[in-house]
Amino acid sequence: MSLSFDYVSLLTPHERTIQSLADKLAGEIRGLGYVIHPIIADRRKHLIIDGTHRLAALKRLNLRLAPVYDIDYFSGDVRLETWARLIHEPVKAEEVLDEGERLGLNVVKLSVRDLDLGMWMRGYSIVIITGGEVLEFRAGRVGLDILMRLVDRLDEKFKGSGLEYVPEERILHLIQEGSLESGYLIPRLEKEDVLDMAVRGILLPPKTTRHTVKNRPMYIFCPLDLLNHSIEEAEQEMRAWLRESRKLNLPGKTWLDRYYEEPVTVYFFEKFRGYYPAHLLERGLLGS
Repeated sequence: MSLSFDYVSLLTPHERTIQSLADKLAGEIRGLGYVIHPIIADRRKHLIIDGTHRLAALKRLNLRLAPVYDIDYFSGDVRLETWARLIHEPVKAEEVLDEGERLGLNVVKLSVRDLDLGMWMRGYSIVIITGGEVLEFRAGRVGLDILMRLVDRLDEKFKGSGLEYVPEERILHLIQEGSLESGYLIPRLEKEDVLDMAVRGILLPPKTTRHTVKNRPMYIFCPLDLLNHSIEEAEQEMRAWLRESRKLNLPGKTWLDRYYEEPVTVYFFEKFRGYYPAHLLERGLLGS
């Protein structure tokens, strides 16, 4: 795994972008003149693991290259999980049934007490809990595309009903303690599924996958003028640029711009001090 560059035109996302977020990020990057964090990608497959909106922003800015942390997607250093959905307003089971039936999916009605998550854990179903009732929409592995279309429709339907994206462990915990009012578990994916759908041009809904990447680099502040050079020139100049920083390896379970379960590597540039989390500065981890 290493910091490198890849051509914007070759990188393949696996999730759809939210246009308003991509536009906002493009404006921030243009205004700052730097890309703060690299895209996480497997350069051999040109597959983006994390950084879909960064790619969209760089395309909007007509830049040739993207800074990437080059990883082997199928190594043990990259872990794949999925996001679940918590709904903070009451949901009628009939609304959910209608969406699944339109797609021709089989539905099994259960009580929370009778719920068996075996099929869901194999990636063959969507589990929806609402008002103490469980609806499980089932399909074989070949039906994964259809299941993800249902996720799309449910996300769209409930985005105005207090929809919150949460780690699946939180939903499982709420189910176990019997306190989940409304929410759903989307299909568990394998890395092969993510790659296959990306290659076929099928983009997953936003906030489908949740990847942890060991020693993920953060705050590299890649200058935009490097991104119209050749890859060789950009890599050489980036190495010189990073030598101006102080490198700090942080353990897992760290808050930066969000919560990171995995160990991360922070590059500290004094000129960008105001962009770093206050708690790192207050603890003296980035110097005085």
